[in-house]
Amino acid sequence: EQYVDFDVFLAADLHRIVTRYGMDFSLSVGSINADPNACVRLHFIPAEIRPDYLGHGSVKPIVYIASESVANDVGTDQLHTLPIDVGAREADTVYCDHQTILIDAINHAGVVNAEPAEKGAGSIMAGISKLQSCDIYIAPDCTVAIDEFTNLKWETDRHGRIKRPLRPDPKCDDHTVDGARYALSGLQVGTSRTEGVTML
Repeated sequence: EQYVDFDVFLAADLHRIVTRYGMDFSLSVGSINADPNACVRLHFIPAEIRPDYLGHGSVKPIVYIASESVANDVGTDQLHTLPIDVGAREADTVYCDHQTILIDAINHAGVVNAEPAEKGAGSIMAGISKLQSCDIYIAPDCTVAIDEFTNLKWETDRHGRIKRPLRPDPKCDDHTVDGARYALSGLQVGTSRTEGVTML
């Protein structure tokens, strides 16, 4: 597989690359035993500026997950520290899970702009389809994202057959995956070219 030097890539084509932030909230903010809160910074790199681009449809866009911040025991008044940890600043928008109280808490801190990501019927699969339509690269120090993206699977029945309609296995951790889905909210990425049962 061709090595992509993202430091050079980003520096050379910064004006064509979209940087996004996404945040998934814990089911119980402030509890050590709850699911973690997760925030990611990613770069969306259009296919046509890839070094290996040879024409329409020759390669996919790239989603490069550059930074993550994942923590369990974060109080409501400290949620804004996760976007800061991944590099977000006051002018940046963080697309979040739909929990109004928590979004308001982030905005009250006044350091970033938090907004609800697009959600609704079919939004999970639409977000996964966006991710599937891209080549996904993850920075080596984003160990939680590497683990979650590697191990994410479709839900199966008791015989091990993949269920239809497709949906992610609820037993799999997917907090950074959700953060990446939210980060792409409203961005025209395209949809997966296949309807197979392969995951990300």
